[in-house]
Amino acid sequence: MATFKFFKKNLQTKTKEEKALGMLCEWGSRFELLQKKHFEEHQKQDFNGKSEQIINKFGYRIKSKLTNATSGDRYTVYHLSTPQGVDAVAKICPTTSPLIKFFNNEVRVHNALEKIIRDFEFETNPFSVPKIIQFITEPEFNIFVTQYLPINEISLEDRVNISEQAIKFFRLTGGLLLTSGMKISRKNLKDHYHLTSYYINSLKQQGISLDQKQLSLLQKLFHDIRNYFDYYNQELIHGDLHTEHLIPYNNKIFLVDWEHARIGNCAENIAAVHNIAEILNKKIPVIPTVINQSHFVSMLRVMRIKQSLRGMFFSKICRDDPKIFNKYYQIFNGLTKSSSL
Repeated sequence: MATFKFFKKNLQTKTKEEKALGMLCEWGSRFELLQKKHFEEHQKQDFNGKSEQIINKFGYRIKSKLTNATSGDRYTVYHLSTPQGVDAVAKICPTTSPLIKFFNNEVRVHNALEKIIRDFEFETNPFSVPKIIQFITEPEFNIFVTQYLPINEISLEDRVNISEQAIKFFRLTGGLLLTSGMKISRKNLKDHYHLTSYYINSLKQQGISLDQKQLSLLQKLFHDIRNYFDYYNQELIHGDLHTEHLIPYNNKIFLVDWEHARIGNCAENIAAVHNIAEILNKKIPVIPTVINQSHFVSMLRVMRIKQSLRGMFFSKICRDDPKIFNKYYQIFNGLTKSSSL
């Protein structure tokens, strides 16, 4: 059987970084490896409660610890009271952590979005971000203090209902961020293609091979969207848009945790919603958009396939979770063996 040439070239190309990290060379996997170093740095820097001392130095009163990086959470987060008695949240990252660039990216994007939402309130309705209270930079820690929001996760059904409004929000904010000249990372179709080929190769090394028809279909799908995918690649992508990061409060939907934010194609965010729905054994409609519907459906299908492969990769190689692997495998097979989403 002929080798799938569309992927063959890229599978044989490895950067120095990829060779150094071995099979865990993709961004998400690097992130998991970096977290280990992140936890070690947090334990070392915060051994004597330095972060709490800094918080107290700036006049805040700690009410409770919401998450703890030294015990496995991504960051240490405190529920605070400001000197004026206002509830706040402090998110902390050691300056020596390899994740500090993600943390600082969150602060930059969050700050820019707060200004956009203030100036374009009508266009950004019903979305918002928590009000920034203070960004503290100390030698040991960076601390991001924002408005406190009560935990109130949005349901999958509500996510679907607001998806069309979300597309408009991400398109407006992405365009304004690009216009402002703000430096923000971007992932284009070529990047998605390289990651897809990486997932396929990594799974093959684990004894999970795709059949030739699936590979040929994937080649055709990437080929068919190449002329317009990057044309729409001007929207803001949250990067981790799950229910805990959309918080309904005071008739608004607050979007939080922007550490993975970048510029990309809106089909990326919507694809995640569709795949999560299938993981939960639910079906949702394809959301109408101002993009040509057939183009959007094609982009959505490619992004769903790519994210399904990503789910297979992480559940098989990074977490060894057979149940989740089988879910993503079923989604992948459904998308590559049928003509519809």
